[in-house]
Amino acid sequence: MKEHLINDRAALKERVDAKRAAVLDWLKGESFTSPQLLAEMLGLQRNATYKTIRSLKKEGLVDIVTLTWITGQIHLVVLTAHGAAMCIDPENPVEVQYYQQGRVAASSIAHQLDVQRAKLKALRAGWRDWVPDQRAHQLAGAEPEKWLKAPDVVATNPKGLRVAIEIERTIKSRKRYEKIIGLYLQMIRAGLIKRVDYVTPDPAVAPRLAAVIRSLQSVLVGPEQGPSQRVSITDAHRERFNFYSLEDWPNG
Repeated sequence: MKEHLINDRAALKERVDAKRAAVLDWLKGESFTSPQLLAEMLGLQRNATYKTIRSLKKEGLVDIVTLTWITGQIHLVVLTAHGAAMCIDPENPVEVQYYQQGRVAASSIAHQLDVQRAKLKALRAGWRDWVPDQRAHQLAGAEPEKWLKAPDVVATNPKGLRVAIEIERTIKSRKRYEKIIGLYLQMIRAGLIKRVDYVTPDPAVAPRLAAVIRSLQSVLVGPEQGPSQRVSITDAHRERFNFYSLEDWPNG
């Protein structure tokens, strides 16, 4: 009986440690998230999720921040400076970003939470090699002659295709899309990516965004900063761009 209780305690501790590690691993890549996203990621109910969050908060690894938006209050689970330091691998000491209140705009927070929702869905659908916005910008900075545009995400789908993913909350001007699509077509031609998936949190945005981009007859080709030339766009070009609501994405 005693041995059975010891085994039960050991199994319970293993489950608790696994949940704590999963939360820290998620925040290591994101620096902040919502309790709802953590619950979905862990596959737990609200109370069980908050129990894990509180245990990490007690050790100073995470904190809970409340922000007030026009739509009401939002709660974030954030990685602290101590938590970020504890996430560093001593054998490979790469800096881990932590949340600094007031340094991230509300619009950026909303956008990043949408990116995280997409990430959860993609990983469950078998996508891999997820490269988030910050790392994508590092790639663009290191090889600006290749990465002409830094996507919100770069990832590999189950078919092995490298895909640039843009989480689009609002629709930009036609002039801006002429430039963006031109940059992406150059990256596709260079073999960096195979296609671009535009994903919209609002389902009403996706078909309208598709209509705007697919109606383009020409695009600007050239570096992000510098002289460009106008090039006609064909149906073959348009086929490289897909449009989904976040609810429906990913689709292969």
